[in-house]
Amino acid sequence: LEATTQRDFARRQLARAEAINDLNAFLIADAAPAGHSFTARELLDRAAQIVTRQGDDADGSRIEALTSIGSIYANIGETSRATALLRQAHDAAAGSSDPVLRARASCALGRSLVKAGDIARARQLVADGIAALPDRPEFSLVRATCLLDASSTAMWAGDGERAVANVNEARRAAESGGVLSPLMSLRIAMDAAEALRIADRGVEANTAFAAAYDQLVALGRQDTERAGTLLNNWGLLLGSLGRPRDSERMLRRSIDVS
Repeated sequence: LEATTQRDFARRQLARAEAINDLNAFLIADAAPAGHSFTARELLDRAAQIVTRQGDDADGSRIEALTSIGSIYANIGETSRATALLRQAHDAAAGSSDPVLRARASCALGRSLVKAGDIARARQLVADGIAALPDRPEFSLVRATCLLDASSTAMWAGDGERAVANVNEARRAAESGGVLSPLMSLRIAMDAAEALRIADRGVEANTAFAAAYDQLVALGRQDTERAGTLLNNWGLLLGSLGRPRDSERMLRRSIDVS
């Protein structure tokens, strides 16, 4: 029975990954007529249009795609668009027997709503997502991601200590499940540094920001928007530590990147 459960789980994940890859391939290779360039935002809008028109969703691929696209909108600050898509994903996932779909959709919607100021609802959604996941290794990646969403929610609420605890728990979940990839490690490191800053643990936060930045450089992402965010938050920390010159230098680096 356990082998059958794991095989079915793997097949569902493969089907969804293939569906997302197919959508990406279509957008990159087929969506734009010859000679016409698309902006990143236009491609994202096209992806949302395609997915919302899909009908059959026997393997959960449509819910997965809605969640992924909605999360990207949230990451680029398009909160209202993100929330609309993530509500669709959440509503569709509510009737699913798959805990991964329910957890991902619930946590992603919570992450979007907290940016809109609905902290109480966001906390509940993230808690629901975490509670939906069985305590088994194959769910470690989704659990770690939802715990990072819980940390983000706590940071928006100004609860730095809870945010630190959530990040540490996310790291343990990723490590125990063997899913602490370089990108997951970077996200955890960045969230840990910001959580420590919000918790007014300045010296620890400064060390954490330096470590996170080293990871970011090692991955070749020092010229990304993510780098600009890290440098901005690090600059704010340095100002609070009474180091105005270092703070200004860091903030200028953030502006140059962004």
